[in-house]
Amino acid sequence: MSAMPWIMISVIAGILVVLAIAAMIWKHRRNEYFSKGTDYRAFFWMGLVWVIFGGPVMWLYREFSMSGLFAIGVIFLAMGLANRDKWGKQTKLSKQEANWKIVALIACILLVLAGIIAFEMFYLA
Repeated sequence: MSAMPWIMISVIAGILVVLAIAAMIWKHRRNEYFSKGTDYRAFFWMGLVWVIFGGPVMWLYREFSMSGLFAIGVIFLAMGLANRDKWGKQTKLSKQEANWKIVALIACILLVLAGIIAFEMFYLA
């Protein structure tokens, strides 16, 4: 029982040391991160993905309490679209990069569909 305060003190001290190191790194690199500005295109794409995944999650669980993903997605979408004039230039992909991007997209779609089918077959059955 007497060892418990020392464990708590050492955990708190460890957290404080990590926070102090993180603050020093953040202060040192602060100008690098903030010089680029906000990427509102990323907010748009994040929102789109969250809406796409949030809708089926609400439908699968049939609960409105699971609508957090969908709501956050709508907020990100709105932020991205409201600042569309501040979007950066879109980079051009080479032919090979574009082909790999299409292959990765198709693979992700197939994995998501397989996951939904497996969930409905084994969990909801």
